[in-house]
Amino acid sequence: MKDGLSTKASKNIKFRRNNLDAFSGFVCQKMPTITEAETKQKKKKTTWIFLIINIAIVAAIFIYQFGFKETKPLSELFAEKPFYRYFFISLGVIAACYVFIALQYSMLLKTTTGKFRFWLGLQFALVGKYWDNITPFGTGGQFAQVAHGIKKGVNQEDTTSIIVSKYMINMLAFVALGIAALFVPIDTFTTSTTATIVKILAGVGVGINILLTIFIWIVSVNKKLCSIIVVGGLKLLHKMHIVKNYNVSLIKSLRFIKQYQKSFKYLIKKPWLIIGEFLLSVMELISLAMIAFLVYLAFNPNGGVSVITILSMSFLCSFATSYIPIPGGSGMAEISFAGLFSTLFTEGTVFWALIIWRIFTYYLLIIFGFGFTITDSIIHSRKLKRTNRKK
Repeated sequence: MKDGLSTKASKNIKFRRNNLDAFSGFVCQKMPTITEAETKQKKKKTTWIFLIINIAIVAAIFIYQFGFKETKPLSELFAEKPFYRYFFISLGVIAACYVFIALQYSMLLKTTTGKFRFWLGLQFALVGKYWDNITPFGTGGQFAQVAHGIKKGVNQEDTTSIIVSKYMINMLAFVALGIAALFVPIDTFTTSTTATIVKILAGVGVGINILLTIFIWIVSVNKKLCSIIVVGGLKLLHKMHIVKNYNVSLIKSLRFIKQYQKSFKYLIKKPWLIIGEFLLSVMELISLAMIAFLVYLAFNPNGGVSVITILSMSFLCSFATSYIPIPGGSGMAEISFAGLFSTLFTEGTVFWALIIWRIFTYYLLIIFGFGFTITDSIIHSRKLKRTNRKK
């Protein structure tokens, strides 16, 4: 770091002693570069730990279902010939979900950089879903996307602006659908004690996400409140020895927040962009929720329960698991599905419906993202080798 920048940084750090006005005058001269390698290095250990926990939870549920519940053997299930076409349709729905996400990023890329880059938008979608599903609270996606955008030639400020804007609007859509789901009557189909508990937890999840969304939007415009939270949070993490270098972390956090607030101010000047992004976010979330309905039809081709009801139940599952720290809400996701959907499937098939639902809504997203990450890394490495050879 240059001496000039170090001097300015040290002056700005003075507001940690309650001089909160320094935040409003903080100059974002150059954001610290986020690299893909650094992102992967930080997440590598925790990813494996949580993956092992995830597998252990699924194994425990498997043992419980076969040991204490009536579950049909897989051979008997295949003999009944469930309607497999709905599983193929589910793959199409996942593809549509990625398209909706890619369009959101493409629109923001067009607005920010002047270029509509659908393929890069699709890459953001694959990377984001992958890292969100293997990190606690789904917090890893945004940082990995920023690193990926930089690798693909988009400057860090523009990439951060795009990722942050999409996240903010997606949160609004998520909360709106959650509130709507709470008002859909589902008591006719969910009468168990577990279902009641899941609905209560989903209500708590909706409340938490409403508060989080309000908090995000308030922080976006209120510099003083934002500075209080940043300083207080970093001090706490420093005392807990989670943050080792307070000053460096403070500078990085302030620079990121300056860009975050800049993105918000830019976004609110584009009302039609917000509406378009919001509608695409709604379609993205509905497409994933539709998989529960397709799994239901695979085992119950004659239906009987409306798509609105099952979509609402699927959203309640999402909110019941939204504040579980384990990646993908593993454990709670399975319990929520079993509690809400058990009466909709014939005896002995609910466990298989649960497994299929999780494969389509969770594990396939990880597989797709992992496959792209590995392939992209190999291609990138080969390009670097060719470039070095030419030199």
